Amino acid sequence: MKQKLSIFLLACFVMFFQGVAAADSDSYLMKMLFKPSAGSLQAEANGRIMIYDSLLDETVELAMSEQFDRIENMMFIRTQYLADDGEVEVIDDGC
Repeated sequence: MKQKLSIFLLACFVMFFQGVAAADSDSYLMKMLFKPSAGSLQAEANGRIMIYDSLLDETVELAMSEQFDRIENMMFIRTQYLADDGEVEVIDDGC
């Protein structure tokens, strides 16, 4: 039962933040990634996973190095890669 509730809450969380990300992806996600509030850090300490959607690969790499102690609470999906021709590519990660 607890696992089903966790899955349900995670699904709600993802749907909510996809809407937020679409409205203001850069500022909100960047704050959560690089300048999390004390409450966000406490939630992570309690097991919350934050899903970061459609970030550039350079941002993901920076987060992996600067926020290394928090990466177990991060999930990156639909990471965007800049191709040599300047186009953005998204590798299907199944999420």
